Amino acid sequence: MRPYAADVSDQQQLAPTMKGQDLVISALRPPEGHEDDLPTLTRSVLDGSAAAGVRVLLVGGAGRLLVPGCDGKTVLSAPDFLPSSAVAIARACQAQYELCLGETRVDWTYLSPAAMLTPGDCTGRYRLGTDTLVVDESGVSRISMEDFAVAVLDEAEVPKHVRRAFTVGY
Repeated sequence: MRPYAADVSDQQQLAPTMKGQDLVISALRPPEGHEDDLPTLTRSVLDGSAAAGVRVLLVGGAGRLLVPGCDGKTVLSAPDFLPSSAVAIARACQAQYELCLGETRVDWTYLSPAAMLTPGDCTGRYRLGTDTLVVDESGVSRISMEDFAVAVLDEAEVPKHVRRAFTVGY
């Protein structure tokens, strides 16, 4: 395997870098204050993937997910669910997800983390969901970064959510 570097904002660099790859895994997170760049950067990844003819797995946000017992509200729309510091990136992730929904040229997958993604143990176990936060018996939506990485690699190796979104949690 040979490493490559490319500017994600330059689709002209991305397509040649992606050519011949089996999969592109995108885990973009713009710096604070630049959250609105996320949809544009994602468009570049999708365009590069389309030009290269390669599948893309996007690590996105949880803002799109329904909150259990919250009357159809999402993480983004439920009152007081998100701290104010997370609203801008949640909105950008929602726009990112909506880009994927309109994408027909690329086999994309959109993976949303649990509400709480924190360092922890790698158990190799997690539960899958689609459009609702996966919660434990106490109603908490969480997963360790280590198990989230396992979920990313599991989907990379055996794609089960082509042109669909999913989520994981304990």
